[in-house]
Amino acid sequence: MDISHRVELLRLLRDLNRSTGRTIVSVLHDLSLACRYSDHLVVVPDPVSGTPLIVPAGD
Repeated sequence: MDISHRVELLRLLRDLNRSTGRTIVSVLHDLSLACRYSDHLVVVPDPVSGTPLIVPAGD
């Protein structure tokens, strides 16, 4: 998916979250988009250990 479609999809998901209050869980490999469109991030820096870092995100 090209960047313009990814941004459009993330905007739609953010609007859905804000208008309905539903929780949306997604897996993104682009950290800049994840930070831009997420309220909370869970980062797994070492998939072997599986220990996540919870990082506040937002505007």
